[in-house]
Amino acid sequence: RSMTTKLFCFGNPLLDVSADVDQAFLDKYGVKLNNAIMAEEKHMPVFEDLATNHKPLYIAGGATQNSARVAQWQVNEPGAVTYTGAIGKDKFGETLKSAAAADGLTTLYNEVDGVPTGTCAVLVNSNERSLIANLAASEKYTIAWTQSEPVQKAISAAGMFYMAGFVLTHSADTVMHIAKHSHDNNKTMIMNTSAPFLFEVPPFFA
Repeated sequence: RSMTTKLFCFGNPLLDVSADVDQAFLDKYGVKLNNAIMAEEKHMPVFEDLATNHKPLYIAGGATQNSARVAQWQVNEPGAVTYTGAIGKDKFGETLKSAAAADGLTTLYNEVDGVPTGTCAVLVNSNERSLIANLAASEKYTIAWTQSEPVQKAISAAGMFYMAGFVLTHSADTVMHIAKHSHDNNKTMIMNTSAPFLFEVPPFFA
């Protein structure tokens, strides 16, 4: 019988589009290194720009999913880590599912209609990064999915919970649901503050 404490993670699953770029590319989109921002309209062409001109790598990502994959790799025990978040019913979503499965991660994706899977431009320059995230489907996650039988079963089975702060912009209800379960059952919940912009938007200044 396994003595490993199961970990349950909740986050924004994104397909990372990663490439090495020069300073001129960073200036073109008005971004800084060592920072993470949400994509605005002016940033949307970056994904096609990378695909056309920079031969990017496509990686199943998102801050929390990356942490979950590393945790699963470290424990190297089937079913040790479960991850949930919302993706679209599209090619990128299938890529995410395949990559996560290849890493041994157990996923319970909330698959939503009519919205593409989220993406994140990972702009690498001199071993530093700038991230531009287009949440898309990932911010369509619903509390109803958290309350579904498979997710409730995974939450009950977990002894620890982890999430990046990014989910606070759209799913504070699920964060509080997990927090209450963790508190009521004397479990451990961890949240990463993740990025400076989170302190500039609700719910912190609500």
